Amino acid sequence: MERQPLLPEEHQENYQSTGLSPVGINFGAFDWTPTQPEDENAPLAFYFLSRSVSGGTDNTGTGSKSLNTFFGVVIPCILSMFSAILFLRMGYVVGQSGVILSITIILIAYLIIFLTVLSISAISTNGAVEVGGPYFMISRALGPEFGGAIGVMFYLANVFASASYFIALSESLTADFNIPSGFWFKFLYCSCLLLMCLAICLVGAKMFARTTFVIFIIVMGTVLSVVISFFTKPVGSRITIPQDNPYYNGTVAYYRGINMVTFKENLFQNFTIDYTTNTQATITSVFAIFFNGVTGIMAGANMSGDLKNPSKSIPNGTLIAVAFTFAIYVIISLLILMSCDRFLLLNDYGFLQGINSVPPLVAIGIVAATLSAALSCLIGSSRILYALAKDDIFGVILRPISRYVANDSPYAAVVVSWFVIQIILIIGELNVIAPIVSIFFLLAYSAINLACMALDIASAPNFRPTFSYFHWVTSLLGLIGCMTMMFLIQPSYAGGSVLLMVFLVVIIHYREPPISWGSISQALIFHQVRKYLLLLDIRKDHVKFWRPQILLLVSDLDTGTGLISFVNDLKKSGLFVLGNVCIGDMDDQVNDSVQEDYNKWLFLVDQLRVKAFVEVTMASSVRLGAQQLMRIAGLGGMKPNTIIVGFYESEDFKQRSLDIVEYVSMIRDAIKLRKNICLARHFSSYNKTLLFDNPGKIYIDIWPINIINPTTNGFFDTTSLLLLQLSCILNMVSSWKKRSVELRIFLCIDLAADVGATDQVTKLRQLLAKLRIPASVEIVQFGDILPLAKPDSLNDSDWPDRVTDDYLNAVNSVVQSRCQTTAVVFFYLPLPPADQFSQRYMDQLEIATSGFPPTLFVHGVSAVTS
Repeated sequence: MERQPLLPEEHQENYQSTGLSPVGINFGAFDWTPTQPEDENAPLAFYFLSRSVSGGTDNTGTGSKSLNTFFGVVIPCILSMFSAILFLRMGYVVGQSGVILSITIILIAYLIIFLTVLSISAISTNGAVEVGGPYFMISRALGPEFGGAIGVMFYLANVFASASYFIALSESLTADFNIPSGFWFKFLYCSCLLLMCLAICLVGAKMFARTTFVIFIIVMGTVLSVVISFFTKPVGSRITIPQDNPYYNGTVAYYRGINMVTFKENLFQNFTIDYTTNTQATITSVFAIFFNGVTGIMAGANMSGDLKNPSKSIPNGTLIAVAFTFAIYVIISLLILMSCDRFLLLNDYGFLQGINSVPPLVAIGIVAATLSAALSCLIGSSRILYALAKDDIFGVILRPISRYVANDSPYAAVVVSWFVIQIILIIGELNVIAPIVSIFFLLAYSAINLACMALDIASAPNFRPTFSYFHWVTSLLGLIGCMTMMFLIQPSYAGGSVLLMVFLVVIIHYREPPISWGSISQALIFHQVRKYLLLLDIRKDHVKFWRPQILLLVSDLDTGTGLISFVNDLKKSGLFVLGNVCIGDMDDQVNDSVQEDYNKWLFLVDQLRVKAFVEVTMASSVRLGAQQLMRIAGLGGMKPNTIIVGFYESEDFKQRSLDIVEYVSMIRDAIKLRKNICLARHFSSYNKTLLFDNPGKIYIDIWPINIINPTTNGFFDTTSLLLLQLSCILNMVSSWKKRSVELRIFLCIDLAADVGATDQVTKLRQLLAKLRIPASVEIVQFGDILPLAKPDSLNDSDWPDRVTDDYLNAVNSVVQSRCQTTAVVFFYLPLPPADQFSQRYMDQLEIATSGFPPTLFVHGVSAVTS
């Protein structure tokens, strides 16, 4: 393929090595290399064959996938959702809240959980789910930044939850077995139990499944005994308030049995002091305690890497667990409120053991439930940490964790999680940790709902979950519910967790991890942009809202990066498209060789940090390619209205296949297509940084003079108004505005012959005031120059003699004498002549502007100001 011949011969070597025709940038300096396989003729098939459907780096977990729905999801979820709350804090919840508020709290908590489960089910059935559970699902949906941040938050939620279960277990042990109950004794008990759980987790998922099944049998037996005991316990049975209650220890309370009188007495809330923390209970603190107990819906998803069929097991198993635990919580709450008075409920959180027909069975159930929940959170947190390390989200900080894996257990991740939980145990109070756990879980649930909502709203064709019982509205309701409860429970904790998540997002974003999962933000942007582009009707354009929409065809090395930077400022809030033409024929190509050039242009745009789109086309000639770009660049109502090309320098273009006739024809083509046309000259010397570092005053100069036909000069024609508009827009850019660059308009008139010169100046100033353009007007005496122009020849056939070189040199001298401190010159571009006069036309422009600062010739075709 022959590249676009727009570089001088001395630069062809660099140009050919890079394939970047117009700008001639050596990409070796940027260390750019293509990432797409050369022989990837079927990229979609290649993608699906080499990666998981959801974007995972591979399809291997931590080991063999051995767990089914019941053992891998249902049992862990049920045990995590019962945990310590069912046996040790239901009296606190229902005693403080009463019947109405207790049921309301349970309904709200389970509504949030149910809506979140719908989102989890949708995401988990949309392709492969690997190790990491919720983190894996969120990161592949929202991208590494949000996925990594939420992964850390969910990891913290699990380790804090695990610590809370160990603390609850230590409370039960000290109360039931009359062993020493000081702070450090409880810490010792928790540490020993944690060490035992560490050993189980190190053995692997199979041992975890066997252990949890045994615990499940014990807990279900305990729950059944509790329900039966409400009916079999003799009315009036004595229950002694425990010693750890500083207000009523040793006092005797009585079991009333099921009756409607007690039920009515417990109908409404009665918030009092929590005897374990000595703080006043509130509806939010009660909700936080209860919600902490039912956050175990992720226990099954955490085991995704160990499930045989996670896409089926996670939704089915989680929904079964949610429905079952909801029924148990409601039944036991109502039985408690119909049989126990408030004094007992508020002063003995372990009263279920006192009313059970077989008291030791409740103690065993508490130990089993809390131990299983703690174990589930420990193994779940280790899987999340391993997934974070495996994805290399945080680089060397977590990288060693991904290396130590054997059988089906990530040893390093388990040990690190054990250590973090050991540190958290120092807090020592269940009711202090519970709100923190709730906040972290609510934040993680918010992210899951957000991910599902975004995927559904984006209408991505590849979002086709087999679980269809969801909608973006359900995800939105779940998101609102989670965020609302976060800030109601503990505003300071909620604010802190959000700030921590934002901090992690920023850290991961700037670290730029070397992974590509795709980001939902791109799908959402596409969805919204498409919608608004359809609303953007080009037929409704109005001059009042005109803005530059620029197609830049860079023509030589001198108008390379400097010109791109300049046009990026000139476009302000408009469209900026970089256009490139490759010479060739598709029939001669095996693959689309234009794509590599396109990628290099994108890389250059990133390096220069300009806000530009890229269009690359192939044509048999530069002119035909330019016509294609002028016609089809842009989309919908966002189409270029201004074309900028580099100036045809005679000394640089002698060896090029782009001849001068073709170049001038491109200018005429733009005008025929009703595009404003600009020629950029001397921009190889343009450096805004050096320019602005100059402490002196600098100017933007506007010369509304048609040098080829000077008698037609006027500042009211379309081109002159475009000159004013573009220069004003450039001066409105923040960097130019801060530098206090001034606009100057030079009015070229014959003061001796033109009796209306004063009126012209007045009219020009009135025009500037009307257009709100802050520019000064300077009069240039053209009386000595005009006689050199020979303005009598007005026909195309007289073009060679229309103006003389002496006249053009005189114009050049006048302009140069006034532009020593000029940053950019805006110059009037005359209409191009017929083909046979193309050489003379370009020679005239070249002579007139030789030695100028960066100069932009401008020719307008439509109104741009109002």
